Amino acid sequence: MKLRHLALFICPDTFESLALEDGADVEGEDIISGTVRNASRTRHYAIRAGVLDLSQPAGSLDQQRTLESFGSEWSHFDRWGWFETPPSQRDDDLEYWGGLLSNTRSAFRGKAPFREGDLGPGKLVLDVGCGNGRFSFVASETGATIISLDASDSAFVAARNLGPSATVVRANALRMPFKDGTFDAAFSIGVMQHTGDGPGFLREIARVVKDNHPFTVNCYGTGMRSYEFVDAALRRIVTRMPPAKQMTVASKLASFDRFMTRGGPARKRARQWLYGHMNLLPTTIHMLDWYSPALAEHYCPDQILDWLSGVATITNATPAFHVPGYDDRTRKKGHGAMQFRAVKAPGSSS
Repeated sequence: MKLRHLALFICPDTFESLALEDGADVEGEDIISGTVRNASRTRHYAIRAGVLDLSQPAGSLDQQRTLESFGSEWSHFDRWGWFETPPSQRDDDLEYWGGLLSNTRSAFRGKAPFREGDLGPGKLVLDVGCGNGRFSFVASETGATIISLDASDSAFVAARNLGPSATVVRANALRMPFKDGTFDAAFSIGVMQHTGDGPGFLREIARVVKDNHPFTVNCYGTGMRSYEFVDAALRRIVTRMPPAKQMTVASKLASFDRFMTRGGPARKRARQWLYGHMNLLPTTIHMLDWYSPALAEHYCPDQILDWLSGVATITNATPAFHVPGYDDRTRKKGHGAMQFRAVKAPGSSS
């Protein structure tokens, strides 16, 4: 992590500033390892492999299991979304769907709907839930300075992928170690639904952004009743399995989807019908990501609007649920995700 970025952080317990203790391994401006302490010297935290570890015990067993799930996932799929070309020639277009760097760039544009000028040189931007760091990297291509945060062990995967000059912190997304109004912008892709506290997450990401500045969020949306029933039933089974068994189930689901997709018109129509009632994709990582976390909430637009009331104003969203008269029935038929850009209301920080 960058030495100059240490001043951005505060102790998550006492909210005091942090200082680097003597004996740290520093290469130029990059801190490789060492110990930081708060101003009162009552808390000490490690910097390991370039990651500032400000993690705290999870609030619940499900939160802990969810963090373990994502730490395991990104350790296994550490280069997913970074590939320039598929590493295998078998079923490339399906098995590595979404796994190329070009896919990451495209996904970032769709799932983090910033406006022109939100990112760029001189902007300090927070990636909340960075996973293996792929979206942090794409955001950095705008010239912005990115601080990458994740509560799981995937923070160490992100640090390896992003390199020693990146600033990566392992910390709780519901209690982030920053003062109010630290960032020019923030984004979070596919994280809120796994925290167990959607409204708290939105308040927290808004808190650390400056007044009248933007943040974007991508999250799961609700689906049809049949979809919600099947999804809940599958997750009740898979989330109770050991990690190795979860991987096997995810691989079989992905293989089945490739079989259906590779078939003739009748098989493809059957697959299209089935997709309306369950999430089914051709990639093992997506099936693992979907069905293995203990926490994976689905939200409806009214919830998002209610939680942001008085906190931030949505300026654009996909689908456009922030527009008066929006009808959500079409989105629910496809159990689609939601993503939005919001601007923090002045004085809304707690």
